Amino acid sequence: MQLDIKYIRNEFLLFWKHFFGRLFHIKYAKIALFVDCENINNIAFIKMAFENLEKIGHVASKQFYGHFTMHHHFLASIIEKNNGKMIELPINKWKNYADTLIIIDVMETLLYRPDITHIAIVSNDQDFTLLTDAIRKHKRHSIALTTFDSLSKNKFDIFIHLQDFDIPDSEKYDADTQKIIYVLTRDKTPSGWVDYKAAIQALREFAFKKDWEQICTKIVLEGNIIFAKTNIEGKITALRLQTAQDEQEYKDIIRDIVLKHNKRHAKAANSSVTIKRIRSEVKTLGYRNILTHDKIKEIALLYPEELIFNKNGNWIKVVCG
Repeated sequence: MQLDIKYIRNEFLLFWKHFFGRLFHIKYAKIALFVDCENINNIAFIKMAFENLEKIGHVASKQFYGHFTMHHHFLASIIEKNNGKMIELPINKWKNYADTLIIIDVMETLLYRPDITHIAIVSNDQDFTLLTDAIRKHKRHSIALTTFDSLSKNKFDIFIHLQDFDIPDSEKYDADTQKIIYVLTRDKTPSGWVDYKAAIQALREFAFKKDWEQICTKIVLEGNIIFAKTNIEGKITALRLQTAQDEQEYKDIIRDIVLKHNKRHAKAANSSVTIKRIRSEVKTLGYRNILTHDKIKEIALLYPEELIFNKNGNWIKVVCG
């Protein structure tokens, strides 16, 4: 009978790890962190997750799952700062694709990382509760970090409710924004739009008394996260998350407005047009709340190879090849 040296080595490490783990649980904990950014992507909550895990032990690996090029790009700085790994999710995959990847990676960690003593999962998805049996079977500890009570407290060895901690006033509004992003990501139709009344109803499940209409309107007016479809009376009828493709669309709209304006007034194609004039054209196209004065400047600066922005004169030119 041939001995499996690797298996014996792993079992030996596990034995001593648990022996010392019982004596020095906090000091010797080595944690693998898995963050479901489709579920929890608020910067304040992720910071709190880091702080709480550092009190338990050393976070040896940090993996984040999300749409970082489109919806979760604002998390990139904090992930890179903490030496985390970003797992980019395909856009057109099924709803629980992130959950599936996390489960696979957790199982691989259990099999091939005998040095890891704790598996920490940041999510509100109750599907991860089933993972605790596998974690326990492999003689590891499970940690849940969540903002709701959807995960079973009794199943996890350590349960941390991130809502129990004080969030700085400067980040409270950000938490509301993330709830809106979550609803619009979860409930979006193939076109990306979510019925406004349905979105508000879903948001009230998080906080019934909160004025979600006012919060959504404020974010729409800021013009950098979501935008709205309005009726003739100017009332919001649907919401949609902005994406990287939207930035290109805005650039094309601004470019077309400048070219058409110059053509209409018999000017050269690369003649300048004031942002005020562009704004008046934008309103007629239904982008009143999206392409604000500042947003137009931002888009122009994003595409210097196609648009020239003059900071002093507040005008824009089209780069003609």
